[in-house]
Amino acid sequence: MGFPLATPDVELAASTDVIAPVLSELRREARSLFGADRVELSVTARMSRPYSEIARVRVDGGRSPALFVKVARLGHGASGDFERMKGRVANDFAVTRGVYEAMPRGNGLSVVKPIACYPQHLAIVTEEAAGTTLLHLAEHGVSWRPLWASPEPALRVAAGAGRWIEAFQRTNPSRTPLSLPVIRDYIDLRLVRLVENGHARFSRADRAHVLRAIDYDLARVSGPGLESVPIHGDLALGNILVDGERIVVLDFAMTTRGCRYYDVAHLHMQLGLLRMKPHFRGARVAGLQRALLRGFSSIEIAHEPLFRVMQVQHVVCHYLGLVERPAGRMSRAYNAWLAYRHLAWLRGLAAGDR
Repeated sequence: MGFPLATPDVELAASTDVIAPVLSELRREARSLFGADRVELSVTARMSRPYSEIARVRVDGGRSPALFVKVARLGHGASGDFERMKGRVANDFAVTRGVYEAMPRGNGLSVVKPIACYPQHLAIVTEEAAGTTLLHLAEHGVSWRPLWASPEPALRVAAGAGRWIEAFQRTNPSRTPLSLPVIRDYIDLRLVRLVENGHARFSRADRAHVLRAIDYDLARVSGPGLESVPIHGDLALGNILVDGERIVVLDFAMTTRGCRYYDVAHLHMQLGLLRMKPHFRGARVAGLQRALLRGFSSIEIAHEPLFRVMQVQHVVCHYLGLVERPAGRMSRAYNAWLAYRHLAWLRGLAAGDR
């Protein structure tokens, strides 16, 4: 894993509290992990997230670049949360290691290298991955300023992200069928919550129209799209790192199996959200979206029924998050604008604007 040390939300660590036990474990395993009997480990940067503490750790005296330590946070739930989280941490590490070993070498597409896992400390340790995020490159490539900035680097990376998704799906092939009714029910549960939330301005008629559009598309789904594939589950612009021609993906905590269009449709929507900000050029955003889809498949998928259903699912989930999450005054205004645009998109889809 990695995070850019220049960002404002990264601060030098004043203490190591939850990180310290992990460093002790790493020192005890120095020979096997770093090829040295003794190493010096020091925290050089730290970031607090809602669900984790992350620290960058410099390694002196061994054969290893810098590390990243991620320690999961426990909520204020039942006493069984610790055991449940231990299992989740262990699974996250196992998935990351499995994907790291399964991804083909030499094509510039990879995942962050797993180093160690300490479930008793709710900790995962990975090697630092160099590069900048796709979010940074995308924003730079589609911004109105500077006008001379070429979109080509961002376009190449967007296409590379599409290729990464396709390569990732081939790491664990399966003939397990998708359940289309389960997908429909998942979306409809969230449509019901939108209807019940007054801030959404989403009516019962809107729900009925969207379901009709989903049913129309699901009835036309056939072929390989009906088989489940590995999905990252949280593929965001901020957890794709780019270093020259190399693309490294982070954070496999939500990896599971599902629709082959799940990840690419989620990334497609995230790119589309850039268009909602006035300092980004809509035509260039659309170019990034097209590059992503071309990298993922040589066949045009923008009008594939199941891809469109995945678009609906991600828009509905994002829409619901906007109206249900508490936010400050400025954020509420922006969230209301995004929610309005999501509502307009869903109504256009329901009206047959495909």
